[in-house]
Order: sequence, then structure tokens, then C-alpha cells
Amino acid sequence: WRRSGCCKCHKVYVDQLWDECQLPIWVTEFDWNAGNDVAMGDHSVHAEQVENFYRLMFSHEGVQGILMWALNILDDNTDLPNKAGETYQRLYQEEWRSSQVIQATTEGNTVRAFLGDYRIKLLQGSEVLAEIDLTLDGDLEITCSGDASTVTCA
Repeated sequence: WRRSGCCKCHKVYVDQLWDECQLPIWVTEFDWNAGNDVAMGDHSVHAEQVENFYRLMFSHEGVQGILMWALNILDDNTDLPNKAGETYQRLYQEEWRSSQVIQATTEGNTVRAFLGDYRIKLLQGSEVLAEIDLTLDGDLEITCSGDASTVTCA
């Protein structure tokens, strides 16, 4: 897990595992630099490794989840996120969230979202006309019809 090329090497191994087994991959006990082999300093290199590793794993079709083991993303003195923690928060809270407000059109709407659990609220102004809970695990089409008094979605 040195700075140069670490994710390229790991991508080869993850690709090989996926190609040969076609079983869901769970990345567990991810704890970069747990042995303190690299001086953390201001956590700039650590932040780079977190970003590269998480992007690689998050984007791989075979990876179903990632578990960070040693939470060395917090400052030892303040318990606030260090640079690696800020990187993790930006990826997880900003880039990899699906939260949108969409104005309905008569032609329909298309939304691209991450796999996972969702609650969809249909609004008219601030009034909630309907709520739909669903698990997105592939392509999905939802059609809603009705008026302000009765909305059905399927």
C-alpha cells in the first residue's frame, strides 16, 4: 500500500477473483497503515489511499460492501476527522448518496441512483401525496397515476 500504483495492483487481484469465482466480494478489515509502516504526518497520503481504495472497490461490479476496520480517520487529539476522514465523509456523504428533488413531467422522469433502500415521496407543494419504500437492486420502472386525492404507484 505504498503511494505508487497500489490500487492498480489490487485491481488486478480483485478482477481476477471476480472473473474466476463470480461470487460477491466483501472487503473486510480495511485498515490502511495499521502497522504504522508509513508516517501519517498530516494524513495527506492516508487521504489519497482512502480515496483511491474506496473508489476502486466502490466502482467494482463484484464488490458488495466495504468494512473499515481500524478507524484511523479521526484526529488523535480532537476526535474530529483528519484529512483521510474528510475524504471518507466527502465520498460517502456527498458523492455516493442518491437524494434528489425532481419535478414530474408528462413525459416521465428518469433517475439514476445507487443500489440500496429508498423512500420516495410524491409531493404537491409541501403535501405528501404518497410514499413508496423500495429496494433498488437493478433497473426499475415505477409508474404513478391519480390526482391529489388518490395516487397509486406500481
